[in-house]
Amino acid sequence: MTLLSMTNLKSQHPRMVRRLLSSNNYPNKVISKCEKIVSERIRNNIRSNNVNRNWSFSRFPYIKGLSPRLGSLFRHTNCKLVFYNVFKVKDLFSRLKDKVEKEDRSGLVYRIPCSCGKWYVGQTRQKLKARVRQHKLDCRPEKSIKNNKTALAEHHFVEDGHNFQFEDVEILDLEKNYMKRNLSEMIFIKAMNCVNFRSDTQNLSTIYSDLINDVKDLVKS
Repeated sequence: MTLLSMTNLKSQHPRMVRRLLSSNNYPNKVISKCEKIVSERIRNNIRSNNVNRNWSFSRFPYIKGLSPRLGSLFRHTNCKLVFYNVFKVKDLFSRLKDKVEKEDRSGLVYRIPCSCGKWYVGQTRQKLKARVRQHKLDCRPEKSIKNNKTALAEHHFVEDGHNFQFEDVEILDLEKNYMKRNLSEMIFIKAMNCVNFRSDTQNLSTIYSDLINDVKDLVKS
């Protein structure tokens, strides 16, 4: 091959790179970068034997049929394309996690129904089953003389017939952050027919009025 024909062939490489990458829907940024690499190598006439050549390498995803053709375009430069597999071992396995049971969830706002039709709303960072167990202990007969009873225990002991259905406890919200969880609890207390003490919502700003109305509609549905 003559020097002239070799020069003509080399001058076509940048266009070939652009055409090949464009036809395979590579983004313009990648195409321009590859085209620039080829042009610079040709412009600087970096051609020597493999012993003296200072190699540079570029990572590129391996695509069957395309990658070998693309690599051949860099054959007359000191830039080597290093291909890697776009699929990884972890892609072969499911990323689904085991379902967490309701009673094992933590960092939440919950409600417990009473036989009178009202609710007790609470929040806890513990697992739900641990918090419900504490409520059950607070409702034992010997706890009736205890001072500073919770709103749930106070309602339970106020008169006969107020029995909380602990097995029907529901999760209203999941929130790990205490401040956000506390705010969520106050909003639900305001929106529902609850047995909670009035002091439970004394720090709730009036700016949440519209949100409380939306929650009221939500819990009714």
